[in-house]
Amino acid sequence: MEKSLSGPQNGFTLLEVMIVLLLIGLVTGLVVPRFGGTLSSMQARSAVKKIATILRYARNQAVSEQQTRVVTFDLSLNRVVLELAVDQIGEVSAERKKTDSADPGGKVYQLPEKIRLLEAISASGENIEQEFPLYFYPAGNSSGGVILLQGKRKSPYRLQIDFITGIVDVTD
Repeated sequence: MEKSLSGPQNGFTLLEVMIVLLLIGLVTGLVVPRFGGTLSSMQARSAVKKIATILRYARNQAVSEQQTRVVTFDLSLNRVVLELAVDQIGEVSAERKKTDSADPGGKVYQLPEKIRLLEAISASGENIEQEFPLYFYPAGNSSGGVILLQGKRKSPYRLQIDFITGIVDVTD
């Protein structure tokens, strides 16, 4: 017995396969660019959370060790430096001023390329353009201020440090 060639065919035609591949390409082309924005947004949020963590850590260290800590926001180098202040009035170490780096006990956090330290505002309302030292004292209070960070999105992230309590508040 011979089988007839006119019966139902199994499989897909070349045209059907090409249409499916074209649809996959279109969907991929539309979806993947959106992930790029999401990733940079996640990177910005991660950087803001890390800075908030550094500030909270500095406050906790100042209280627990009864020593003034200073977190310096270097707007020109786009980095954050945490270190022990030399004395209780919050003077930055002379070594750091000379070498432009953190003292041996300090920690430096370099912000990612796409995240910028946009602006620093002291508790008195003064705009700081280069380096903004933020002090945390043994009583738990701080010198206070506001830090603005810019990522890919239009509105900046805002870190507000209360000068009375030293508490850090992050606003998206």
